Amino acid sequence: ARATGTQRVLGGVTERDTKAVGGSTEVGTPSLLLPHQGSFPARYPRMPGTSPFCPLDPNHSVFFLVDNGTQGQVGGEASFRARLERYIAQQKVGTGGLGSIEIPVLLMLIGGDATMFRRVSEATRASIPCLLLGGSGGAADCLARLLEETSKCGSLGGICCFTPLIPPQVERIGELRELVTVYSDQEGLEEFETVLLKALVKACQGSHEASSYLDELRLAVAWNRVDIASSELFREDVLWQPSLLEGPMRDALLGDRPALVRLFVENGLDVGQFLTWGRLEELYMGAPEASLLCQLLTRRHGGPAEPSPPPDYLSLERLLGDVCAPFYVGLHPPGQPPNKVSLVDWAPSYRDELSPNPWTDLFIWAVLLNRREMATYCWEMAPDAVAGALVAARILRELSHLETEAEEAGAMKELAMHFENLAIGVFGECYRNSEPRVYKLLVRRSQLWGSATVLQLAHQADARLFFAQDGVQVRSGGLAAGNLA
Repeated sequence: ARATGTQRVLGGVTERDTKAVGGSTEVGTPSLLLPHQGSFPARYPRMPGTSPFCPLDPNHSVFFLVDNGTQGQVGGEASFRARLERYIAQQKVGTGGLGSIEIPVLLMLIGGDATMFRRVSEATRASIPCLLLGGSGGAADCLARLLEETSKCGSLGGICCFTPLIPPQVERIGELRELVTVYSDQEGLEEFETVLLKALVKACQGSHEASSYLDELRLAVAWNRVDIASSELFREDVLWQPSLLEGPMRDALLGDRPALVRLFVENGLDVGQFLTWGRLEELYMGAPEASLLCQLLTRRHGGPAEPSPPPDYLSLERLLGDVCAPFYVGLHPPGQPPNKVSLVDWAPSYRDELSPNPWTDLFIWAVLLNRREMATYCWEMAPDAVAGALVAARILRELSHLETEAEEAGAMKELAMHFENLAIGVFGECYRNSEPRVYKLLVRRSQLWGSATVLQLAHQADARLFFAQDGVQVRSGGLAAGNLA
């Protein structure tokens, strides 16, 4: 539960099966809720063992007290609890606080007595998925067995008629069996979030509309479960419109989920129609506060003043250099100097304009955040592979000089070497296929990278291993050193 951010709302009593889980209980003596002095934390005396009531569970500090007019009866809070859970399920949270996903609510039944039949019935009527833990005994096993035996006929009505001791709520549960998932440890050990997510997805499987699965998809992104997203959500009977994938795509980029980004692209999302200047700005604004990129952006925008900036301080504009001029030049108010970081602050109309080089923009962003897998995938999708890899090597080596954390600086240097090796690999493949054409590749001016040549970029990136390649040595040996700078 801690790993997934799950909040547990429990209702067992301390001396029953749910003691190991913990839960709030009925209050036998309301006058003992707080001492008259109002001290904190409150101390509650334990009831005698013969009392029909149960003390407050010491594992909790917040309690809902529900009065339904009865006394000494368990389960009186079921209706209120179902309404509370339904209300919680309608609230929204999301990455960056944008309210992008409804809070998932699920009832998990472990064991339980006869009152749990009503509890599960109330939950299913409120469209809340239920997870029964098979093998835990009690009501959970009873419901699991009944649902299994009637899975073919699809109705519990016949069993309820012949077995009048079964509460009528059981029949209502059978009518909404698509909301109920039975999990048994005999199926194999799975991580807790896997079981939860599969139960939530199963509750939606009565619909073929992709919009019905959107919250589950965003939950899969939050928990980084590309396996469940690919197998349970991107099915043949569910057609995902590209517009529905834009929100999850944004979450996957911000959360550094490259496998999910790849999955969305493979299932129809067009990055060329996704990446606007506004979305690109959101990605930069979403940089973790502890990252070097966030610190550089803060300095660039005149954040908290530093008493004496280091003399070797380099702005992002210096880091990116003139090779990135084609991307952001022109995105500034007329008569004012260009600002290559604040792309769209002055003109809201730019927020909706599409980036002409979406994969390259995402590539630069991922490199600046030192995200290896994300940057590598964006590099694979972007044009001009050799030049792009050398630019990444240059940026990362410059960033490593600014990074104060030794481990992070080392990772930047390692990633710079990774991209230099990628440039070598692509160049070597081209060299083996056609030597004359590869020489043109070295001196061709890339419009994507400020009209720089591959040789110029390699020189700026201090790519010594790249220069050591046979094809590069042959060509660069015939050029004057001044042409490389």
